[in-house]
Amino acid sequence: MNLKLLDQISKISFVDIDDVMINGYGFKKMKEENGMITYMKFVNDDVDNFLIINIIDSKNYPYHSLDISIGKKFSKQKFIDNLIEEGYLYNGSNDYGFSTYKKEDTYYLISKEPNKAGSNQILKLYNE
Repeated sequence: MNLKLLDQISKISFVDIDDVMINGYGFKKMKEENGMITYMKFVNDDVDNFLIINIIDSKNYPYHSLDISIGKKFSKQKFIDNLIEEGYLYNGSNDYGFSTYKKEDTYYLISKEPNKAGSNQILKLYNE
């Protein structure tokens, strides 16, 4: 998972999103409903090395929000390091258990602790 992919899918038209996610990045489409499309990918067919990306159509903003779950074999720290390298600044934590990183009008919220299954949640949001 890289920031280029996340930037691309948050800005692409819903009409073209299947082509990018399925043909371009090898994801499988899981469902589509109520302005949200869910894609999943197992890396090396490993159930602990997965990505689930929910792309949420932000009707009032030109970019889509993302709700991402990463398997326990994905390095959350490596993702945070990439954010910092790209100019995102730590912006504190909230009462819901997320650390926040901000750059311009873009926020990444990253769960501090994994859930019971060992996966972490990452949210990509925009400040309107």
